[in-house]
Amino acid sequence: MKKLFIISGANGHLEKNIIRILLKQDVLIRRFILSLDQVQTMQNIEYIHSDICDSQSLNQLFDNCEQYKTYVIHTARIIQITNKKNPYLYDVNHNCTKNSSM
Repeated sequence: MKKLFIISGANGHLEKNIIRILLKQDVLIRRFILSLDQVQTMQNIEYIHSDICDSQSLNQLFDNCEQYKTYVIHTARIIQITNKKNPYLYDVNHNCTKNSSM
């Protein structure tokens, strides 16, 4: 059975390295991104526009998964390198991730 990897946060540094490693294998990759403007077309990669904070938009990530052995690699997050308080950081990294797992 062919493997499908669904990857959230697919435009970040960590995600790009994961994808680079997966492309060396015979697998399909479904990248979960915020904007389709950010895509770089590659073979064996499908791009899905979705938002980690919108649980309804996440459903399309799992369309037609029955024919694959499916893995989810969740790395979507907001990072911050300053001490400035950012409520969006907590909302995305905690609340939206928590909601998406339900």
